Formats: sequence, C-alpha cells, structure tokens
Amino acid sequence: MVNIYFNNEFDFNDQNSISSFLGPHAIEHSSINKRIASLYNVSIMSIPLFDFGDYESWFSYHTIIHRQISLIIGIGDAPSLNMIDINDRIQVEEWQQNHQNLHQQISRIIGI
Repeated sequence: MVNIYFNNEFDFNDQNSISSFLGPHAIEHSSINKRIASLYNVSIMSIPLFDFGDYESWFSYHTIIHRQISLIIGIGDAPSLNMIDINDRIQVEEWQQNHQNLHQQISRIIGI
C-alpha cells in the first residue's frame, strides 16, 4: 500500500484547486478502505468522494466515513469534519488542518 499525497490546502472557490484535492483524496480513502478490510475484516461506508456536488451532503457523509474508520482502528471518535462556511478562511484552514492530521494518524496506524 502506498500513501497517496493529496493537496489539503485548496480553495473552495477555485475549481482547479478543488480538483487537486478531490481525486487524490478519493484514491487515499479507497486505499484506507481496502487496508481496513484486510486488517479488520470489515467494510467502510463507500460513497463517491471525488465530487463535492452538494457540499453539505459531502461533508456529512465524509464525517460519517471518518467516524467509522476511527472507531474501527481504535482512536475513538473523529473530530468533526461537518459542514463549514466555505467562505470563512479560518474555518476552512482549521478543517484542512484537522483533516490532514486525521489522515496522517490513520495512515500511521494502518501502515499505509
């Protein structure tokens, strides 16, 4: 397994910037799901993460996925990755940092 780097510092108002995040991020989630299935013999909820579509739904489903992962690998409940005000730079930066930290922690634990 290879840990895919995704650009977590993207601008919600720039489609190219969002695209640089969504594709690699979806691939990393796929790798995480496969690794968890092999280590723990369980399946993670799978939804298409490669397209924001409706921001609110994407954030909600993404949070559920991270909570499932966190509970399975034993790190407790994931920090909230729920909907943020995408025009509030501080909220966006906090979300990006929390999200990156969570992915790094998951990757360390499951060995990808």
